[in-house]
Amino acid sequence: METKEVERVEIPRAARTAAGISEGEFPEYVREAVAVSLYRSGKVSLGKAVELAGLPSRWEAMALLKRYGAWFDLRAEDIVEDADTLGQLLGP
Repeated sequence: METKEVERVEIPRAARTAAGISEGEFPEYVREAVAVSLYRSGKVSLGKAVELAGLPSRWEAMALLKRYGAWFDLRAEDIVEDADTLGQLLGP
């Protein structure tokens, strides 16, 4: 995932310990948790959640949502993004 701007936050070490993950895995874990939270609250589309989490595809995002117990909600914005992508792939 290409990151142009980065926000830095302080997260207590106890959060990583409670999650039971290694220090090296923690940034990815936090990115995924933020992406799922934003998607779940309706603040970003599935496509944007994919981008924020640094995932390679929407399929991976749907699997991530399932792991977090979040509902996959296909919205009009997601359909438009899919249509735009398909149009780019197929050309004029």
